Amino acid sequence: MLSSYLNAFRRHGLWLDELREPVPASQWADSRPGADRVPVYVAGRCLKVRLPADEPASSPRCAAGAAG
Repeated sequence: MLSSYLNAFRRHGLWLDELREPVPASQWADSRPGADRVPVYVAGRCLKVRLPADEPASSPRCAAGAAG
């Protein structure tokens, strides 16, 4: 499940910054009816979060200094 990945990122101080679902090769998709409706691949970029010792990991303060 996607939530398992996101929760693991957060537990390790990572904040999901970008998510993409690249389209598979047409040769692959053409041989699988309905393949265009369900993502086959997912790629993301995370940022390392810096938190004060007393702040919970759910706070969105990223290492680049963006306010959460």
